[in-house]
Amino acid sequence: MPVLSAAERHQILATWNDTAQPGLAPTLPELFQAQATRTPDAVALVSHGVSITYAELDAAAIRRARQLRAAGAGPETVVGLLLPTGSELIIAVLAVLKTGAA
Repeated sequence: MPVLSAAERHQILATWNDTAQPGLAPTLPELFQAQATRTPDAVALVSHGVSITYAELDAAAIRRARQLRAAGAGPETVVGLLLPTGSELIIAVLAVLKTGAA
């Protein structure tokens, strides 16, 4: 013998149990990677008269991220940066974000 009416059953199983979650917003490294994939030869950064493309910036950040991971950077870690303003600072910030560190 059913304990719940059809409407109550639907409310419990469908309405109250709606576990669908909106997709998570992309992270900054994911957004950057998408842009680098779309426009690899576009200028991403100009520093001290030198232009760097998205592909070059991404490759440099990936290399630096590997070095940082080897040194222990990753999620739940904090990386301190002490660099002058310029392309190396941007590369380092992007590399830290690619490791998942702060």
